[in-house]
Amino acid sequence: MLTTMELTATQWSAVYNVLSFGLISMLATTVYTLVSTNRVLPKYRNALVLSSMVTFIAGYHYIRIFDSFHSASMVEGAVGKVVTAGHPDAFNEGYRYVDWILTVPLLLVEVIAVLALAKEASKSLITRLVPASAAMIALGYPGENNRRHSCKVRLGSNHREDRKNEVNCRRNEGRSLILRNEKLDKFSKNQGSGNRALIFLSCACLI
Repeated sequence: MLTTMELTATQWSAVYNVLSFGLISMLATTVYTLVSTNRVLPKYRNALVLSSMVTFIAGYHYIRIFDSFHSASMVEGAVGKVVTAGHPDAFNEGYRYVDWILTVPLLLVEVIAVLALAKEASKSLITRLVPASAAMIALGYPGENNRRHSCKVRLGSNHREDRKNEVNCRRNEGRSLILRNEKLDKFSKNQGSGNRALIFLSCACLI
């Protein structure tokens, strides 16, 4: 069964143009940082090379995302339908996470390289931050794709079960918010009574 996301012509064009803009920006930044490597101090050149790697990897994955979005789109009149599941050409959300799991650790290493810290301090930061960032992104992918207990809003979703789960989640969130507000009101009243008692005692001591 196909799962689709309905977009108006304006929305579809906006997504298409943003992806195109992001792609050319990444590729242009890659060229600029590589050309500028010899114009900076030697201690910062590694950071520029890492920056070039980050933008190149991101640019490649923007190409993949761009192609996936285009192939998953089925234009019907003024409405573009993007297939998100149930078809070999469905939009692949995994490209973003493959991009992030490579670029985020590299960005952290780049920041440490720019700081020009002592060797031991740099090594300590890299061994702690890089695995933590990779684990964060790797665990985020199954979390996003778990729709059974999710309140994630999918634009134009026609899947009845998804909408039902979303309504139930929103209802539970609303109940939790009401209970929290009631507790805050009760706490405020108690605090108000305590403040009045404190003022009364202060006045009595002054008298």
